[in-house]
This record gives sequence, structure tokens and C-alpha cells, in this order.
Amino acid sequence: MRCSFSIVWLFVVLLPVATLVSCDELPEGVDISDIPDYYNHYLDDRSKTINETIAECSGDCETFFWITDMHWEPDLNARKSPLLIKYIASQTGISKILNGGDTGNSQVICKNAIAQLKNAIGSDRVYTVTGNHEINDASRYEKPFERVADELRGHNVDIKYGDKNKCYFFFDNEEGEIRYIGLSSFGLFFDNTYESGYTAEQLTWFKNTALNVRKGWTIIIFTHSLYSGVSISDKLGIGLLGSKDFIDAIDNYNGDGTIACVLIGHTHRDRIHIGSTGIPYIISACDRHASYNGDINVDRIPGTITEQHFEVVVVDKGRKIIKLFSIGAKARDGYDDNPGKEVDVRIVNY
Repeated sequence: MRCSFSIVWLFVVLLPVATLVSCDELPEGVDISDIPDYYNHYLDDRSKTINETIAECSGDCETFFWITDMHWEPDLNARKSPLLIKYIASQTGISKILNGGDTGNSQVICKNAIAQLKNAIGSDRVYTVTGNHEINDASRYEKPFERVADELRGHNVDIKYGDKNKCYFFFDNEEGEIRYIGLSSFGLFFDNTYESGYTAEQLTWFKNTALNVRKGWTIIIFTHSLYSGVSISDKLGIGLLGSKDFIDAIDNYNGDGTIACVLIGHTHRDRIHIGSTGIPYIISACDRHASYNGDINVDRIPGTITEQHFEVVVVDKGRKIIKLFSIGAKARDGYDDNPGKEVDVRIVNY
């Protein structure tokens, strides 16, 4: 049995009250000595390439891990990503993780997956936006959403939330003059349900507060779904209700900062779309290895390095170049409806 939940009985009435479930706990801590042998030379080579890229930056460089759609279940995910992140972080000094949602699956929030990521990075600097698996399922078990947000994001002191339910947020790297904005694709909780899509309340906060940065700052946006692809096809389309309004706000941004990119999950397939004013929307494949109806467009084989997939992102602010280094399975470098070819690194200008 992979997951468990507790049952509370009220008096003599057979009325079960479900609580938030999570996957079976893994052993405490992540020991990089547990990394399988088939990763040995590969991880060293990737770390060396990443370090060389950072050294070649124009002097103003931002780095982070980007992982999405982990679907943290044994039959879907080999669960070795925290091990790999911990090793690469030890070799490169990269110190934060952006998580694009769908961390768990079905009724599973998998708070221990978040704990493993925090252990891997050695701090609370794991920033998670909500996906459909967190919201659709958690809404049946936990209200208000603030309790779910605590499971996903803990009590990270540098996050500034946009609403009482802690659905969307931003945080800053003051020294690097970078603002990270995490958008919620499933809106606000109400008394007994949630609002699917990007809400008007969030849009107002996004335009008036989150995008309000000082001159010279760089903005990185991440979310679960603004653009999305169709499973078993290579057609790219606009995502959930309200996505178009946010895309318009991003493409038409004329504030003092510069939007470097929008990072997106959900589709489980790699794709890049360049917005009408040149801002790149970058969709990344899922970390899990198991396919849903052919929705993964790069072969994923357990017991090989392709069993996992996440990216190390290097933003060269001086040259305005983003490099996304695939860790594990390669990524496809296609734009819009073109799937492109498999590559070790995707390079995008902004």
C-alpha cells in the first residue's frame, strides 16, 4: 500500500472524515551515496558543463533547478530526483528549486516529496506552484487551502502571498535584482469548492503588485498551465480559463523590469512559444517516467538516466540568454506545434 489516510469517527455515527493524505514516508534524509551507478559519470559531466556555463556568464547570472509534474508515486516516478539534485547542488552551488506543480497524484499531496527536495537543496528554498492534482483533489479534503499551501510551501519567510489562501505569491533575490512570481492556475478556494482557472483577483494582484519592480530588475514567472499541449499530439494551445488575460498582461508589460521567461508544466511534453512581444513561454516535460496515453514525447526507461527529468536553468542577464540543461532524459527543442529534436540543453533568447 503506497498511501494512507486517517479516519475519525464522530460519536456512533459511521461518518468518516478524511484528512489530507500523503505518500508513504521515505527514509529520512537523502544520501547521495544511494545514487545508482549508471548516473556516476553522467552527473559529473553535467555538473562540469553547468559550472563552465556559469563561469562564462556575462557577470550577471541567475541559476536554479526547475522540476515539474513529479507525480510522486512508485509506479509513476523512480523518486531519484532529490538524490540527483543534491549531488548537482553540491557540485555547482545552486541553491533553490522551482516546482511547477502536480507534485503528488490523485488524492496525494506528497508532503514528503517536498521534504525530500528541501533536504536535497539544504534549505526551505523550494518554491511550489499548485497544479490540478493538488487543487482538484485537496479541495475535497482540506479547507481552507492555506493548510494545503503549508504542506506545499511550508513557512518560507521570503514568500509574499497574494491572497489569504496562499494560492499565488512572489519572492525576490534582492542582490541579484530578480523577482520570481508563482501563479496559481486554479484560483481561490470558496466555502465548499474552488475556482478553476486564473481568476480576476489574481490578475489584479499580478498587474498591480507582483509586476511592480524597480528599474533594471529581471522577472521570472512560473506556473502550472498558461499554454498547454494536447496529449499524443504536438498542438500547442492556450490553457485554462483566464489564461488569455494573463498572457496579454505578460506580453504587453511595460513596467520598469524585464520579463525573462514564463516556465510552465502540466503538458508533460517540451515546447517553447515566443509571445507577441518576444517573451518566451517554456513548457517542460514531466519528471515522472510513466506515460499517460503517450503524453511523453521522449522515451523514459526506468533503470537508466532517462527515468527522471528536470532542468538546471541558467539566466545570463547581460546577454539575455536562458539555458535549460536537461538532467536525466533529454528535452525537445521544438517551438509551437513543431516537436523539434532531442537535446541536452535548450537555449532561448529574451
